[in-house]
Amino acid sequence: MGEARLVEREIQWVRVRNGRVELQTSSLDRGLGVRVLKGGWGYAASWNADLSVADRAVDLAEAAAGRAWPDIDVGHREPSTGTWSSPMDIDPFGVPADEKVALLVAATEAMKVDIAEAATVCIRRHTRFASTEGSSWEQTQVVTGASLTARAIRDGRVQVRSYPKSTEGDLQGRGWESVLGLNLVDQAPRVAEEARQLLDA
Repeated sequence: MGEARLVEREIQWVRVRNGRVELQTSSLDRGLGVRVLKGGWGYAASWNADLSVADRAVDLAEAAAGRAWPDIDVGHREPSTGTWSSPMDIDPFGVPADEKVALLVAATEAMKVDIAEAATVCIRRHTRFASTEGSSWEQTQVVTGASLTARAIRDGRVQVRSYPKSTEGDLQGRGWESVLGLNLVDQAPRVAEEARQLLDA
């Protein structure tokens, strides 16, 4: 019995501070994991999808056989096949980088506060699974998020407000439409004003 999972993950980050791009990165990584039952259990994984991990998993399973239970009953599962993808209207990885930057720049300029930041993150995770029992499926998960952060400074004091929450923002398993739905430019003045009001609180 054996199973293998191949996972690819792509991440895009964009962060703008006071109207200027502070961070714009894109990364892609992949990994392969193999699980084998051959007398005992064997597990092996590779960060670069090196197929030799399959042989390594078999070697580990055989090495563990002498210490395993005489009969490992894992039950029987009917083979399953299929595909699944996150529901989305707009693929965030199809949105031009210039368009993302323009949105964040407009949002920071609308805040009119000492330090105005806006950021967005897009994540795509694609998983392929196959087993010796005949199962084979693929899954694509897309997550997007965006955030605003306003810092008001006066007499050495700093107050911070964020929307919809700090760091990555409101991460959702949807497409770019979730970012557009946050209405960042419209919300920016309110977030900045709340930061200024905290200085008087």
